Amino acid sequence: MVQGPATLLANATNSSLTFSSLNTTNGGDYYVVVTGAYGSVQSSNATVNVLPANPPIVVTPPQSQSAYPHQSVQFTVAVSGTPPFSYQWKSNTVAMSGATNATLTLANISAASAATYAVVITNAFGSATTNVSLTVITPAAGTYEAAVIDLQPLLYLRFSDIDSTNVTVNEGSLGAAADGTAEGSYYSNSGPVPPSYPNFEDTNRCVQLNGSDADVQVPPLNVGTNTGNTMTIAGWVTTYGTQLPYAGIIFERGGTDSAPPGWTCMSTTRARTSWPIIGPTLTGTSTAAWC
Repeated sequence: MVQGPATLLANATNSSLTFSSLNTTNGGDYYVVVTGAYGSVQSSNATVNVLPANPPIVVTPPQSQSAYPHQSVQFTVAVSGTPPFSYQWKSNTVAMSGATNATLTLANISAASAATYAVVITNAFGSATTNVSLTVITPAAGTYEAAVIDLQPLLYLRFSDIDSTNVTVNEGSLGAAADGTAEGSYYSNSGPVPPSYPNFEDTNRCVQLNGSDADVQVPPLNVGTNTGNTMTIAGWVTTYGTQLPYAGIIFERGGTDSAPPGWTCMSTTRARTSWPIIGPTLTGTSTAAWC
């Protein structure tokens, strides 16, 4: 028996070759030369790959998250070591049925989903465990916020956080992927508060837009209006100043397609629809505060 180009193996003179204790130096190409009374013949090469005996090591642990009811959450772990690996996710130390991949997806979460999650990674040489937590932000029962979230909207922007950042958190089911971004001249202002609005908290805030270059933009929602899906947009709005043309809630989609049935186009190059801010105290106004 020969290893490599021409390294004869001592005492390897049988029809089979057995390694009693493999190590990385045994890796390589092997062939056998069979000799008889009328000559010899050489076999094709057989390759032996010797993997290192490394247990799993967590390279990138999953990150703890906070989310709202009805949203989806993903935890992912990355490991090094000698494959193959097996995975088992646990919730509060209890093994989760079917949760045996590097990524754990929790869909339509509820308050009961809040827990400490762990993943145990195992291979032939050992195991590793890493923990992560999920906090479910559950609004107080009976509040306007709780009522809206219970309806499971795709998008729910409250703007209470707009005073500290230009990104406003989406509490709807699409989660952080649909967070809003405030642009232009916007301000944080007081929103509906008790006692006039008893279902709101005392610290409720809103965003004030200047009616000219300010807006809150959200990523495409892929609602699918061409296929007959229903889309509803609602907002609490109060106003200041003189309303400019097309101020209000604006729906827009890229491309040159015509608007869906029942919608109107504001231009010939983009399907866009605007709901002007109109009401007994709102007509003829421009800047608006969204709450």
